[in-house]
Amino acid sequence: KQVETFWHRRSEALLFSRFLKSKEEKKETSAGELARFIHRLSFNRTMHEQLPFYYRYLFLNKEFFNADFWFHHEQEILQAKKAISGFHSGIGGAIIITGKANSGKSFFIHKIINDLGGKSRIYKIQAKRERKISKKTLNTAFQKSMQINGDNHKILNELPQKSFIVMENIELWWQRSENGNLVIDQLTDLIGNFVDKHLFILSLDADALNIIRQTSDLEMVTADEITMSEFSAKQLQDAIMYRHNSSAVKFKIENQEKTQDDLKDKELARIFYRYFVLSEGNIGTALYYWMANITDFDGNYLKVKIPELPDHSPLNYLNTGSLLIISQFMTHKYLSFNHLQEILMLDKQILNKEFDFLVKVNVLQKSSANRYQINPAIYLPLRKLLTEKGFVGYKPS
Repeated sequence: KQVETFWHRRSEALLFSRFLKSKEEKKETSAGELARFIHRLSFNRTMHEQLPFYYRYLFLNKEFFNADFWFHHEQEILQAKKAISGFHSGIGGAIIITGKANSGKSFFIHKIINDLGGKSRIYKIQAKRERKISKKTLNTAFQKSMQINGDNHKILNELPQKSFIVMENIELWWQRSENGNLVIDQLTDLIGNFVDKHLFILSLDADALNIIRQTSDLEMVTADEITMSEFSAKQLQDAIMYRHNSSAVKFKIENQEKTQDDLKDKELARIFYRYFVLSEGNIGTALYYWMANITDFDGNYLKVKIPELPDHSPLNYLNTGSLLIISQFMTHKYLSFNHLQEILMLDKQILNKEFDFLVKVNVLQKSSANRYQINPAIYLPLRKLLTEKGFVGYKPS
């Protein structure tokens, strides 16, 4: 009987060992498949260093605001024109510019303040992520931009009447913490107090706005909200080809003899329909994917592959812990590991394991010395997954 029990137990132990091994192998397989999926969508930084600087600047520099490269958003321009006209007519309140990440908010703001600003003095403030938000955060930004010492009220009182105060990425001044609304509440009060004197133009991503409007009174001092709409396939084609053609570089299709001059209109339209599907009409994402599909450069021609329409199912390998971490980057944009740990208040060792995994498979990328952001190659499919699973509350109209 003892011998029989021994062999039964040994078989059970062997089965359990095989189960653990298969589980570990499955995890490794899943991680590998996820990493390969992300790699196929991401651009090769080493290869891109071979491209002319001007070409990279055209497609990857987020501060490139040449008016000649402006496309689309006619309705948004009209809406901004009415809102600014309303301000000059006495209708007070901030103008909020929102939309998905990389939807062209900064370029749009540059366009409207240059075209519609008139004689108004314009002060630009770029919000920055801070480990600790304090009462000094906003005042420091004001003093730096406006070159006036004193508290916020004193500074705003000394500005010329009808000044435009442009504040971009204000979600970087918000965080999920006990005092996370401190700067947003300060800003809301200032807008209310100076509603007739100055025009505040604020920008932030739609997902962050959805949360901030639930936890603050920002909506109460908003005169108008302008949402960046998506580009059509034709508009993406016009915007990308205009940038490409402004350089002296030509392209040819990978594994084909055709150069861009050989492509028929319908062939080019078919290619850019793929970019439209991939990017969901998001201009910044489409520009990124254009660069991601450049595979070689011989000094005269870029070799460009026709974009694949990938199966996003490898993202389903991400577990709940990973999705929770990603959701924080979705709303906070940039975070260090320590800042993430403070927000989630999770055990450092457990969090570090999930965090390292996301960095390893390239879901998270370094944006500075110790801060990370979501890989732009998978931002949109990740956002869709997080929305479906309830981690992100914003539902596009």
